[in-house]
Amino acid sequence: MRQILRIFLLIFFSHYTFGQLTISGEVKDFLSNAPLEYVNVTLPGSRIGTQTDSLGKFFIQIDPKSQTILSFSIVGYTARLFATENLPESLEVFMELSTTALAEFVVKPKENPAWEIIRRVQKNERFNNPLKYDTFQGTFYSKSKIAATAIDRVSLTGDSSKMSLLDSIRSQKAINFMITENYGDFYFKKGQQKEVTRHTVSSIPKMLPSNLLFSNQLNPIGFYKPFFRFNPGIDKSLDSEQFVERNYINPIKKGTFGIYDFELTDTLIQETDSIFTITFKPYAGKGVDALVGEMAISSDGYALKYLKAKPADSLQIVIFKLSQSYTKFHQRWYPTERILKITYPLEYKSNKALMEISMEHYLSQIKDSLDKDVHFDGATKVILPKADTISLESFASIRGTSLSTDELRSYERSLLKNKPKLKKALDLMTFPSKVILQAAAPIGPFVLLFNQNIINNHEKLRIGLGIQNDRLSHPRFGIRATAGYGLWDKTWKYSASTSWHITKDRYNRLSFYTVEDIRAPGRTVSIGPNYSIPYPPLLYFNPNGYLVDQFNKKGVSLYFKPIKWTWFLLYAENDQRQAINYSHNEISNNTFLRNYGANFRFAKGETFNRNGLYEVVQNLNYPLININFQKSINKRTPGSFWRSDFRINQQIRWKRLGSDVITLSAGYASGDIPFSYLYNNLGGGPRLFGQPADGFIAGDYTSFAYNQFINLNWIHRFGKNLFRLKTKWSQPDIAIGHRFAWSLLSPENKISDLELDDFSSGNLEATVYLNNLLRVPLLGTHVGFGVRTAYNYSKDFTGNKRLVAFPTFAVALF
Repeated sequence: MRQILRIFLLIFFSHYTFGQLTISGEVKDFLSNAPLEYVNVTLPGSRIGTQTDSLGKFFIQIDPKSQTILSFSIVGYTARLFATENLPESLEVFMELSTTALAEFVVKPKENPAWEIIRRVQKNERFNNPLKYDTFQGTFYSKSKIAATAIDRVSLTGDSSKMSLLDSIRSQKAINFMITENYGDFYFKKGQQKEVTRHTVSSIPKMLPSNLLFSNQLNPIGFYKPFFRFNPGIDKSLDSEQFVERNYINPIKKGTFGIYDFELTDTLIQETDSIFTITFKPYAGKGVDALVGEMAISSDGYALKYLKAKPADSLQIVIFKLSQSYTKFHQRWYPTERILKITYPLEYKSNKALMEISMEHYLSQIKDSLDKDVHFDGATKVILPKADTISLESFASIRGTSLSTDELRSYERSLLKNKPKLKKALDLMTFPSKVILQAAAPIGPFVLLFNQNIINNHEKLRIGLGIQNDRLSHPRFGIRATAGYGLWDKTWKYSASTSWHITKDRYNRLSFYTVEDIRAPGRTVSIGPNYSIPYPPLLYFNPNGYLVDQFNKKGVSLYFKPIKWTWFLLYAENDQRQAINYSHNEISNNTFLRNYGANFRFAKGETFNRNGLYEVVQNLNYPLININFQKSINKRTPGSFWRSDFRINQQIRWKRLGSDVITLSAGYASGDIPFSYLYNNLGGGPRLFGQPADGFIAGDYTSFAYNQFINLNWIHRFGKNLFRLKTKWSQPDIAIGHRFAWSLLSPENKISDLELDDFSSGNLEATVYLNNLLRVPLLGTHVGFGVRTAYNYSKDFTGNKRLVAFPTFAVALF
């Protein structure tokens, strides 16, 4: 039997070997006889191919029965083609320099020819990067959807009502949970983009604003930035403790030749230009967030013609596939097709499926100038109030692409033809659902406001109502009045203002206002995002002990925006404050001041999406700078003071080490400063529902106050760049952080009957984040478990525990 087995294996492998033809050889320059490196040796129409080494040698296996042509190509040389029939096993190939339009293309000896092409892309970026164009506009069509596709489709029987979601997906192969399509106008001006959706349809009820589920920041206009920022969580703040972002190194930026392995796989020579096809992937062992894919470069300006990319990390849970196509109009290259697909695996027992979120964007009818009535007010996506009134039949006539059978079925189900009562109920819920979401309701020329309905630890619950004019329809004039009643403290709060808007974008305006509300002493207020419906400041009071003031302000303010991303505020006001739950013998519980101030805000790339009246910041970029200055004169007693403070948030992204988020803030106050105006903004502690506040984690800071401070908070996210384990059960996502603070309470500002602390000896706290230490499937998803620790090693410490630690868990994305 042993001999029979040997004979069988010999026959089997002999048959397999004899069916293949092994070709080896050397490729040389025809004139110099020098070996040529990086020559592509391929079998056209197949995925089989190789490249010559530094000695010009190659080795390839072919099947003569199915492959008939062997191709040799390299940029700058005329391609050679050989028939595989009767081809010798050892081959010597000579290649001649090309005499076509590529004659000016010079490849350095012993250098990857793809490098020279990429250098030219870098050199010409300023001419081909759409983000650097002055203006352009066009008509856009977009399609976004959420679907699930079965990996192992089976035929199921039994009671369908008892089937799990995954069972249903497996039985139908694919389910479209929702699909949304938009059609409208796209505008761009010096880095600012704006999509105005004139018509929108969706397979989900109108009571749910499906357009706000998808951020157009995820699918960038051009692929020329140093990093591809992938943030599936869509940060709405600059909270440096979030770990839902990865910055993938762009292969066409400078300094990537040591990171990416480029291969020039094809050169298509046309009459006027040539198309170079280059594949890219990170070198083995590179611990970086990198991409793998293919791109085509046109020799006409050396611009991107198309790009396909996905993460190189095969153990990453969330996988995205990015593809972009560019077309030349009016001597410029424009992104006419952008597609981003994000997949997340669903696994439950033996069932497997893929949850997919896809975003497609097509641009046509492009012009390199703008209509005169286009205004950029910070909104990158605007859904007009009546955009959803179009019917499915009417939208079909303007649709940019055809729909699949599953997509058509999704729309068919949304009509609920067999459930008219449910359809009517959902239609009736459209208006109240929008009211709840946007905290406002349009009533004729006015808008009812519900933004006084808030929760905090002092009032427990505040209920209220307000009214303002519709500023979207009448942007030059504004009037607003709101009032709310705190159920726990049993007091009224109110605000009222009138504004004249110098421009239609709401950034430039003159306002008169009055407001009465509560606030913790020592807090500073900076300019926030420019919403049409104002959101009240979040009131955080430590439930274990807090101080609160009631204030009344009356004043005039001037907002103006001189350049992009900036916003200034000048104001003059009367400010009366009264302590609510505390008192001191040496200070009056009631202060009356005349304030003059100037505030500044710089928020690079700060944008928001608007659906009707509802607006939300989709992706806050860096840096973010706030500077505040105030001069105050006491109107009841002699004396005055001034104070100034600033806060800077900045991110630094590294190609190999992850990213840093740095927050630097400082303040200084001098003069006869009432207690309410001393700084007290460095303490942490739990908020209403237990989430950590912005500040130190370990310690108790309710008795702190100071007139000078410096605070530096630094967090470095290693991501997976520190450890990339080869097991799906553990993918450590590590970060380290440190917070430093120094503050001083001057002797003239101390109060004898109140023991106030400061950080004159320094406050130091180190933090370690160990996320995704254990990644396990749970209820069809993947959950990452970890721990967060903080250790306060200050010389003078106030509190019970220097070392605190608590577990963390979240849906694993990376």
